[in-house]
Formats: sequence, structure tokens, C-alpha cells
Amino acid sequence: MLSSWMSGALLFATICGRVANARTVTFVPPPAEVLDAEGIVLDPQAKLLAAPIAASPLDRTGWTATTDSAQGGLVGTNALDGNANSMWHTQWDPTNVALPHTITIDMKSTQFVDGVTYLPRQDGNSNGNIGQHQLFLSTDGTNFNLVAFGTWLDDNSEKTADFETTPARYIRLVALSEAGNRGPWTSAAEINVYGAGLGPGNTLDGDTASIWHTQWDPTNAALPHTITIDMKAALNVDGITYLPRQDGNANGNIGNYQILTSTNGVDFNQVTSGTWIDDPTLKGANFASVSAQYIRIVSQSEAGNRGPWTSASEINVSVGGPFVPPPNGKGQWGPTVNFPLVPVAASVQPNTGKVVAWSSWSAKTFGGDGGRTVTALYDPASQTVTQRVVTNTGHDMFCPSISIDANGRTLVTGGDSSQKASIYTPSSDSWSSAANLITSRGYHSSATCSDGRIFTIGGSWSGGEGNKNGEIYNPNTNGWTSLGGCPVAPMLTADQQGVFRSDNHAWLFGWKSGSVFQAGPSIAMNWYGTSGGGSRQSAGNRATDGHSMCGNAIMYDAVAGKILTVGGSPNYQNTAATSAAHIITIGNPGSTAQVTKIGDMNFPRIFHSSVVLPDGKVYIGGGQSVGSPFQDSNLQLTPELWDPATNQFTQLIPNSIPRVYHSFALLLQDATVMLGGGGLCDTCSANHFDAQIYTPQYLLNADGTKATRPVISSISTNNVVPGNTVTVNTNGAVSSMSLVRYGSATHTVNTDQRRIPLSLVSLGRNSYRITIPNDYGISLPGYWMLFAMDSAGHPSVSKTIQIRGP
Repeated sequence: MLSSWMSGALLFATICGRVANARTVTFVPPPAEVLDAEGIVLDPQAKLLAAPIAASPLDRTGWTATTDSAQGGLVGTNALDGNANSMWHTQWDPTNVALPHTITIDMKSTQFVDGVTYLPRQDGNSNGNIGQHQLFLSTDGTNFNLVAFGTWLDDNSEKTADFETTPARYIRLVALSEAGNRGPWTSAAEINVYGAGLGPGNTLDGDTASIWHTQWDPTNAALPHTITIDMKAALNVDGITYLPRQDGNANGNIGNYQILTSTNGVDFNQVTSGTWIDDPTLKGANFASVSAQYIRIVSQSEAGNRGPWTSASEINVSVGGPFVPPPNGKGQWGPTVNFPLVPVAASVQPNTGKVVAWSSWSAKTFGGDGGRTVTALYDPASQTVTQRVVTNTGHDMFCPSISIDANGRTLVTGGDSSQKASIYTPSSDSWSSAANLITSRGYHSSATCSDGRIFTIGGSWSGGEGNKNGEIYNPNTNGWTSLGGCPVAPMLTADQQGVFRSDNHAWLFGWKSGSVFQAGPSIAMNWYGTSGGGSRQSAGNRATDGHSMCGNAIMYDAVAGKILTVGGSPNYQNTAATSAAHIITIGNPGSTAQVTKIGDMNFPRIFHSSVVLPDGKVYIGGGQSVGSPFQDSNLQLTPELWDPATNQFTQLIPNSIPRVYHSFALLLQDATVMLGGGGLCDTCSANHFDAQIYTPQYLLNADGTKATRPVISSISTNNVVPGNTVTVNTNGAVSSMSLVRYGSATHTVNTDQRRIPLSLVSLGRNSYRITIPNDYGISLPGYWMLFAMDSAGHPSVSKTIQIRGP
């Protein structure tokens, strides 16, 4: 409990609307230098396409609507009647009434509102669909405040405008344009208002000049410190914000923290943890919605290590409407892991399972060669996040390629420091320099080969444009070899921005005899040989698929040479994504790959992430329907699960935090998925300083409780070469096992992950023999997670096995 309250200080706890990461905020574009560095052209049609609102729609009984114009009986109240077949439409006969048009809704009493949805007409006619718009709120009908603005797409789907919880009686929607430019009309089938249903009595003082501070006189009270907030009622809670003291003194800024919730004030459950940056800016911590009356914040460290203190100016709790438990059978979200940076790139470390993540020279932006990198290390065991600024390598590791070598070290090449290379060694938790690349690169890809060397190609985003042919790194000699026989030209897409984009993010797979298979994102597929000066052979085209930039490719069955490809777009930005899916089957190097078109995903996606699971299914999450870098727009918040047995895509439970450009996903040792990041655009509205943990349904019972998992009690060896056998003992009967290689990810690319299904030979009671496939092209050198699955499909926590290099 708290040791002391500072005399005269008051901690402010108020119930507020959803915080920025859980909703779409008023669009704030990145600074010009960020846009220039990325070659980004903002999409004017994607500035306000908000995430679904978590609160409940308010009861519209007795509400009225006033409009500037209406055609006959197509009056404003039709947008409040609950009938999607009726509508409001502005006048067109005998003459059109010019834009802009307004509809003002009187809710008859002041409500706390946090969002509005707009349903265009549903009669098959698009006339009057609202394009550019503004949304205002007022308590008195006279003084209106702008809370949202932007442009909605020209279709008949429901549109959303979300904003911070605000007291209001009047809602005014102003249509500035007709979405299709067909005429000066405005129409609406339904308009709903969302709110938390809370009154002003739930707020306290809101004074940023007052603070809470733990005791320092006559003696310091030791960490950890806690504060527990009683909201006096059970509410749907999905986040908190923490404002450090604003008096110019940083003493007591919270560093490492935990957030717990409770319905009874006795039994508390942790919902998130992490580390906040040591500065006076507002901090956020989001998590999957839970029902709670009590919020407990545990301060485990002082951010600047100045002393054992904790202080706070304001704490706000984020709530939605009445709590509706998520449906069972589709997995679960939570907890949220908050980082003191925007985690753009990450890799999972062998043995410990820790996740090293990084941004650029800054925690929240990039641009130029900063000569350093802000990193963080997440430890799932202790649920802590620690920050480190890496300066000794002189490497700004934003927009690199990443590969994990045979010894479990993470090799990071190029990016903003386009010729640099760095190595993270997990055993010593240290970064060191590797030999410089021969060709400067950024947005390239790399892949670990069957002989343990690491191949890379492409990367015209930095270090000059064009001719980014292949080269290969030898970890044993710390040297690079140029591969002039591995030209980049055959794998270029036809991106509208030219080679600056067309050689980015290749889908690479190390394969047999030192070969590398390039599956995309270009239509053309290629084999690259890495012996001598290199070689290249065509592997054919990817069936009827188009160029699929920033799509995903996942080797879900390495024994059979099976690769799933999903999504992407013909161009890097401002172009509709595809929902297409294909299965590629590869055989001997140089042969034509076999490509099979399967049913589409449920949603088109670009900038999404995919992870192969121990059972061979593939998790697909995040992304946008139209590629709009640095904008939380056109969001795909409902992940999908692909089943190789049926080739079907099943929708999973949605998450509330957008994961689009600059996000990542990785499989963790406990068979959960970490999905995080997005943004890195300075003051823009798309920065996400966190990650979420998704628990697949295979870890849960039908009622949502945790399933009993098999346990790998022991393995006869954790160090093997292809062809070796391993004896695996478990605590009960299991029906299957698999190896999944430790992964690394950035910018939709994860060339490290692949899965090997294993055949079991029973040796008696709960003892099994597995054989490592006898080919380094299948069983790549490096570290792998060994999972055992029972007859119900529940996976164990993994054991780590190293496949030594040749």
C-alpha cells in the first residue's frame, strides 16, 4: 500500500473515454521530414476511418434531428428510427441545395459520448454518401466544438468517428462533400451515438499542478509502491493514462509498472505491464477490455533511478459501455505489453524466450542516419521491459533485414545506416558490430541458408536506388561476398514509385544445397544459388496472383516444401490490398514451383503479419484494406486463422489496437502470439508504443478457461544435426510434435520462422522418438522450439533445440 501522501496533494482519477491506442483519434500526419524519408504520399481518403467503438449505442428514444435541407418525407429523424431502409436525404427537387449540409441531433439531456457511427443509405444507390465531413459537439446548442473530421470512403458500409469522451447534448454532423462527387447531396440511413453512460459526478479535480508523491521525509519508503482506484461501480475498462508530475522535477516518474484490475477489491488480475519513458509526457497502457471496479497501479521502479519514489499528477481510466464478455471459441487478447519505444522490429531469443525490439535513433520517430538505436528487451518470465540505447555499433537499425544465425544471434543489416551490420548475442545480452555490407541497403530481406551463411538482396529504400544484387555473409569469418550472379532485376515488382519500392521486402526461404527460394512479392518467383559468384533460375510465376507488396509468405510445412502466401498490394501505398491466398510447393532447387490458388481470406490486407503455429495453422492479424502508411485507417482489426487441413480462413476475436505499417508478430515459447508496434512517425496519431499477446483457442477450453497443457518433461539432447534422433518424455500421452524456428520480424517480413511437422515413434509410456529431417535445407541451422500436442490439440510450452550448422 501507499506509504504516504504528500501534504496537500491530490491524485486525480477520472473516468474517461477510450485512450488513443484503442481508437482512432483526430488525424495528425507525420512531420514532413518523416514523409520525405519514407517516400510517403498521404492518402486524402483515409484520414478518419475509425476502429469500432467499444462503448454501447445510446438509446435514441425521444431524440430529434434538425437538418439544413430535406427532400419531402426524407427527413432527419429517419436517421434515428432504427430502420436502415429509411433515410434522410437533402433536397434535389425542384432544385439542388448546395453543400455543405448539416444534421444536428438533440439527445434531450447531456450524455458522455465517445463516438458516432454513420450508415450510408442501403438501397443500392450511393447518391449522398458523405465524403469529407466534420463532427461537432455542444452542451447548449449554441457553442459547438469540433471533435472529429476527415473523409469517408464511398461505399455503403458503416462509418465511424471516435473521440475522447466528452459531455454533450447536441451532435452536429457537417457533410462537406459527396463521396463520389456525383452531386451536391447528403444522405444517411442511420446515425448512432456511443457513450460510456457516465455523468460529471464521476470526475474529480483535474488539476495537473497537484501531485501524489510517496514519502521521502523523514525516510524514504521503499519500492514497489501501489495506488488502488475505486471507481464505485463495475465498468468495462480497457486502458489507463498516467501523467507524470508537471512541475519540472522528474523525481518519482514511474518506470517499470504493472496494472491490475479487480471486481471486488480483493482478487486482482494483472492485465498489462511494461516500462514508461522517463519524461513528463502523457503515458498510456492499453489492454483487452475487462469488467472491473478497482484499478491498481504498481510502480516497480523510478524511471531515472534517482531514488525509491513514485509520483503522479493525473491518472485517467479508460472505459467503454456496459461490459459484454467476448465470445468463447476464438481465442483471447491480453495482456498488453507497453514499450518505451515504438517496436518496429523484433526477434525472439533462443532459450530465454525474451523479445528484443527496437525502433530507430529515436523512440518515436526516424530520419537520416542517427548512428544509434533505441532498443528494449521484454522478458515474459518476469513480465518486465528494459530499455537500452545502442551506440557502440554506430548503427541506426531502422528498416533493416533481420536473420537469426546458426548460433542464435540476431544479425541486423542496413536500414538508415545503410551499410552497417550489427549482431545481438542473447547469451551476453550485448550488441556488437559485424562487417559492413558491400552494397548499402534498406528495406531489403535476408535469409539464413542451409550452410549457415546469410543471404540478402534488394533494398533501394536507402543507400541509393537500383542494382541491389545479392551478397552473402559468413558468420564464421565475419565477411561478405558479392554475388553478381544473383541479380535483383528478375524479382522486381511494378510499383508506381519505381525501384525505390519494387525491390523491397522479398519473400526469401533458405532451402536445399545452399539455395534461396524467392516466393514474392513480385509475380515472378526465382531460385538463387549462393555458391561461387551466385546464380539465378526462374521458378515460374505465382499463378494468377498479382504483385503483392507487403503481403506475407509462411513456410508452414518445411518437410513438404509448403508455403502459404496471403494479401499484399500491387503498390506500396494508396492502393487497395488483396485478400488472395496461394499455396506454393517447392522441390529441388531450380525446379518450377507448383502454385495452387485457394479461397480468399475474409479481408483484404496489406501491412499485416502472419505467424505459423505449432499445429500448422497460420495466424494472420492486423493490416489495412488500402495501404496508408502512418495512418490508422482502413483497419483490419479482426484476425484470421488458416487451417491447412481445410484451406479455410476463420475469423478470430477482434483486437482494439491497430497493427498496420511498422508492426510485427512473433510466436513465443508458450505458443502464444505477440502482435505489436505500428507508426514511428513522431507526433502523428498512428504511434503505438505497445504489443498485445494473443492466446489462440488451442490453449483454452470451450468456456474460455485455460486448458490443461501437456508438458515436455525432458529431452535426451538439445543439440543435434539433421538425421539425429531425440527421445522426448512427456507427462501424458501426446499425438503430435513439431519444430518451429525462432522468428524475427519487421515490415511484414519474417524469413526465420518455419515449421517442421515431426513423426512420432512411441517408446512406451509417455516416451517418444523423433527424427530431425536429414537435410539442412529443411532443418535450417539454428535454434528451434519443440512443441508437443495432445489429442485435443493443446500444445506444450516449448523446449529449445539447436540444430548445429554443417
